[in-house]
Amino acid sequence: MRLPMNTSLATLKPSGIRRINALAAQHPGCIALALGEPDFPTPDVISAEVTAALDRGDTHYPPNNGRPALREALSAYMGDAGPTFSADEVILTDGATEALSATFMAILNPGDEVIIPTPAFGLYESIVVANHAKAVFLDTEPAQFQIDEDALRACVTPATKAIVICSPNNPTGCILDAASLDAVAHVAEQAGIYVVCDDVYNRLVYVDGYERFAQRHPELRDQTVVIESFSKPWAMTGWRLGWLAAATPVIAEIAKAHQY
Repeated sequence: MRLPMNTSLATLKPSGIRRINALAAQHPGCIALALGEPDFPTPDVISAEVTAALDRGDTHYPPNNGRPALREALSAYMGDAGPTFSADEVILTDGATEALSATFMAILNPGDEVIIPTPAFGLYESIVVANHAKAVFLDTEPAQFQIDEDALRACVTPATKAIVICSPNNPTGCILDAASLDAVAHVAEQAGIYVVCDDVYNRLVYVDGYERFAQRHPELRDQTVVIESFSKPWAMTGWRLGWLAAATPVIAEIAKAHQY
């Protein structure tokens, strides 16, 4: 007799992006556009530093939340770009994917709902569903891929726990404007929900006036989780390195999910 498994996982399918990428790899010369993969290798200065660390034997367990020096550096780096979090409010993760997973594991209970503006990275839905919660989709195409406040408000129910936003967006590349960020803030404040900011593409911006949600709305700091990655800006996709930042009460709970 087959023992029962996680019923939420039974509804999920293997990643279509990974399937297409695997097929592309079987055809020499095929131009693969499925993964968010920079077309240059990791900079030599990064590889050289890691090589030196290996030569020093610096290969042992780090603290659960990451080495203090790196967390300090990331805190300063984020502060330069707008969002302000202390080193104690930063956690190093196995890529942005694990940051998303730990965040949703920490904040979701069975039956909770997460609003996902679409088009969106398919992983959001998968992680939400795996945590026995429900993904609620907000179609942004009628608003030219921005977020209309009335449309967003219509998605909110008593079960809503969070909204996840990505700007610049994967897959559209659209940058959320001030009105969209304000719409999210108004609804999040009134409904008392979390704003999970997938900011992994924030260095790939080629227009003036770009703002990040946490930078524009510091008054919602206690409800905001910021997720970033080394993958896109520094061509470190295979290294699986990311981080997240949130206010102290929130980061304390996410740290438990991350630890385990």
